[in-house]
Amino acid sequence: MSEVDWGTEANEAPKPKSRVPKWAWFCGGGCLLALILGGVLAFLIFKKAQEAMDVDKQSASLAEELPFDALPEDYTFIGIGAFAGMLPGIDNAWMLQRTDGTVQAQFQLLEPEASLVRREAIRTGELGPDAKQQFGPIGLHGLEHGEIEIQGRTLPWMRFQTFEPSAAKEAGADTEQAEKAEPSFGDAIELASRQRILFLDLTRDGAAGALILQYTAVGDGGPVEPAEVAELLKPFHVGPKR
Repeated sequence: MSEVDWGTEANEAPKPKSRVPKWAWFCGGGCLLALILGGVLAFLIFKKAQEAMDVDKQSASLAEELPFDALPEDYTFIGIGAFAGMLPGIDNAWMLQRTDGTVQAQFQLLEPEASLVRREAIRTGELGPDAKQQFGPIGLHGLEHGEIEIQGRTLPWMRFQTFEPSAAKEAGADTEQAEKAEPSFGDAIELASRQRILFLDLTRDGAAGALILQYTAVGDGGPVEPAEVAELLKPFHVGPKR
C-alpha cells in the first residue's frame, strides 16, 4: 500500500489567534490611541469629581489658606477645587453656596501672574481683559470700588452687576415671575443671568499668589454691600482683631 501524502498543511500546528482585535487594526493606531486617552481622561475626571465632593478634604484645603472655625450658617460646600487647575490663572478654588441657592461665595487662589492683574483691577476699579471676557457678554453695570475694614485689616473691594439697574425691579414692583408657580426653563436662565458680584482681596502680605473672594448674589436687587460680605467672613481668620 502506498503511503498517503496528506500535504504539509495538515502537519502544521494551528495558527494562534491574534491578541489584537480586528476592529483595532481597522481603526488604526490613531483611533486606538484616542480610545485609550479617552478612557484615561474619563478616569481622571471621575477621580477629580470624587475629590471635589469630599467636604472634609475641601474644608482642610481651604483652612490651609484661610483658617476658619466653622462653615457660615446656612452655607454648604460645592466642590470645585479639584477642577480649579483646569482654569487659566487659578491654582485652587473653594465654593460655598447658601442653602437657598441665592448666594455663592467662591474663594480663588490665583497664580502669581494672574494675581497682579486681578489685585490691580480690584484696587483701581478697572476690570482687565480677563474679567471683561468672562462677564462682558452678559453685561457690566454699576462698577464701583472701595475699601472695608475687616478684623483689623483694610481690604479693597470692587463690585458690579450683570444687568441694567432698574428701580422697579429693585423695589420689587415686577412680581410677574414671583407669582408663577412653576417658572419655565427660560425664566430660570434669565434669573441666573442676573448676578450682583463683589470681589474682595483677602491676600496676606508676602503671599506668592492672591486669595480673592468672589461673592455672587443671584436675582434682582441692589448692589452687594461690603458689610454683607464681612458678615459671611466672621467665622474666618481674616485679620488679627477677631
